[in-house]
Parts: sequence; structure tokens; C-alpha cells
Amino acid sequence: MPGFLAAFLPPCQAPALPGTLPSRLPGGQAGDPASGIEGLLSKRTTHACDGARTMHTIAIANQKGGVGKTALAANLGAALAERGHKVLLVDLDFNAALSSCMGWELAPEDLQIADVLDPERRLPLREVIRPTRSPLVDVAPAEIALSVLEASLPLSQTAWPVRLREALEEVRGRYGVVLLDTHPNIGPLLTMAVVAADSLIAPVQTHHQARRAVALLLDHVRRVRRRNGLVDLRCWIVRTMLRRGVAHDAEVARLLEEEHPGRVLSTIISLSAVHADTSVPAPGGRSVLWDHPRHPAAEQYRMLAEEVEQRVLQAVPA
Repeated sequence: MPGFLAAFLPPCQAPALPGTLPSRLPGGQAGDPASGIEGLLSKRTTHACDGARTMHTIAIANQKGGVGKTALAANLGAALAERGHKVLLVDLDFNAALSSCMGWELAPEDLQIADVLDPERRLPLREVIRPTRSPLVDVAPAEIALSVLEASLPLSQTAWPVRLREALEEVRGRYGVVLLDTHPNIGPLLTMAVVAADSLIAPVQTHHQARRAVALLLDHVRRVRRRNGLVDLRCWIVRTMLRRGVAHDAEVARLLEEEHPGRVLSTIISLSAVHADTSVPAPGGRSVLWDHPRHPAAEQYRMLAEEVEQRVLQAVPA
């Protein structure tokens, strides 16, 4: 099956897509990332090969819920894949929205990310990774049992915060970009993500309540990194769920730039009903770029991916 082909390629040999627009993919329906992939297997992608040596892990985090973290992870991952990056999505939210979005709804007995992070089990990460409909996007899914693990982690121990970082080292050379979709709170799972990450992107809804939460998140990230003997994390802000023509949203978007100079990415993700449409599970996964490749929301994520490539991935990992 085309969606599984990349799993059998050696490192640095994931198929490259010939353009940034899904309509340029050969054969099949426009926007289907698996269409015509047989004709691409002989090609190599510069991004994937470079990324294999410098795998960049990005935590997508905000302790406030409902700001678009999962939508950002899924669609930014798809957009980066369009640009030739081999992407691993890691679901660190026990609500498992990202897993469901990527076509995986697990049973309690299924292997999942909790089995990797459990200090007693320490399952290799590669054993829980699943494919999606794109040969350049894989996912390490979660299930509700992840909440039990988070509650059981002893705060007095210092070994568990680095467990995710260690697990990701096992797949270095296979992926160029790793996106960590975190749970909306400040707890052990967020700590693991912050310790493992090379950069952090905070999606912030253009609402005053979400805006006020940013400083708390950035302060927590700084303290976690220093407590674990790490340099400060490069943190970026993406403005999400903006309602076009609403003065309040435009004002918040402007204030975020004033309050966090140099941290705010220029691309803004607008509120759109198409996000709700792609949140309904489907075999192989869903993304605005896969299901609605010509929709304005898909173009926004393509612009964001280009900006992330230029500003975030160009930075040398900490």
C-alpha cells in the first residue's frame, strides 16, 4: 500500500514531493498525498536528508484549551510534508484528538505512547508508530491510559522528565521534524515535551484570555528548562482562530506582537468551519491540506510551514 511505502525506505530516502501544491501530485485525486507515490520512490528529498542529521523537535503547547493545538499539529505536519520533510506527530494528550485525526482510535490494550513513557515499561518508540495516508507523515498515538501514567509519575524523581527525549533519540535519522501535541495543562506531560523540544510553538487564540496566558506558559517553560540543566528554549507564537472583520481579534493580534517582539510568526490562522470538518476521523487520517487542498485555510498552513522552515527549523537545536 502506498501509505506504508516510506516505512520500508532506508533513512534519508523518503519520497520527495515535486511541489508545494497537492494539485501538482501526479495521478489520483488532487490533494491525495499517497497518489502517484510509486513514481516518486526514486527521488530523494533534501529536507528529509538534512533533517535526518538535525532532527528538530517542536513542542506545540499552551495550557489553555481550545486554542487550536491539535489542528496546528496535524495541518502544520501535513504542510511540512508537502515541502519534503519526513514528519513524526506525537500525541501527548490523553484525549487523543490528534490520534483520532490521523485515523487511529486505540483500544486500551493497543500499544501507545504511554507504553514508551512509562518508566517501568520503556517500550521503544518505533513499536508504537503508525502510518497515515501520507508516506511522509507518521504518528505515535495516545489513549486515555496516558492520563493514568501522568497521575502516577513521581514528582520527586528526576529520571522521567528526560524519557521522551531519550525515546526520540531512537528515531533520529528517520525523521526531520517531530511535532509534539501536548495536553492543555501544566503537568508532567508538558514537562517531558519541554525537556525534549528544540523549539516551542504556542498557538494563541486571538482572545484576551488566551493572550494573558502566554506569559505564564513562557515562564513555566523557562523554569522547566533551567531545572533540568538545559538552555532556554526558543519559543514562538502563532495567532489562531482569528475572526476576520472582528475588531477585538485584530486588537489582540496586534497586542501579541507588541508584548512579545520577535516571537510572533507573521502567519495568522483564521477561524474556519473546515477545521471541524476535518476533525471527524477517517481511515488514514485527515488534514485541511489533504481534504480541502485549495481552501484558504490550507494556504494559510502552507504559508506557516514556509515560515517555520525559514525561522524555526533554521535555528540550530539546543
